[in-house]
Amino acid sequence: MPLSLIEISQDNIYNDSDLMPVHSTLVFLVDVTYSGSIPEYIYCDVYNEDSELLGTFKCIPNRDKTLTKREFAFVADEVLRGFMNSYDDFVQSDYSFVSVSNITKFFTLTFRDPGAIASSVSQEIMAVHGAAQFGSNPNLDTVYNNETDTYYTAEGQPIYIYFYNNDATNTVTVEDQSLQTVYAVDYLVENYADASGNLYTINVII
Repeated sequence: MPLSLIEISQDNIYNDSDLMPVHSTLVFLVDVTYSGSIPEYIYCDVYNEDSELLGTFKCIPNRDKTLTKREFAFVADEVLRGFMNSYDDFVQSDYSFVSVSNITKFFTLTFRDPGAIASSVSQEIMAVHGAAQFGSNPNLDTVYNNETDTYYTAEGQPIYIYFYNNDATNTVTVEDQSLQTVYAVDYLVENYADASGNLYTINVII
């Protein structure tokens, strides 16, 4: 069963984001072109940010695309969770900006031929302690791109807002903030009012 080509057909990269949650299903698909007998498995080597080999795993057959091409699956979420460091949320002061340790970890996945004939292929990812919504893309691209969102909290209570920095060489700062009172609106951008017609107000940071 000599292998002639190994190609990653599902790398889970989305909108340039390589940020992938490990608390929901995360599967990589790899196509293998071969001749002769059908290959039963290929290997996936998992490396850390220091290029240290953490473990080697077998990819399972997923389907046969043609008579000479088989697709393999590497179910990565449980494997990568096992190599992630534990982390905890912590109390921080109001309007502070603090790095959360161990919430992400860099991995390189290298898919290789057990017979060492076909060239290996690799995929770099940033794994994160998090989960994607059921049925959505297995990638946290909105977090990666820090897309604008709306956050709600009880009056007088703190709220945590996460910011993702995709480059360790970046300098990240927090601009001056001010608390302002605005009218509350519904999804139609119409003001909320009580039975007497009084408008509701909320405090927001601008």
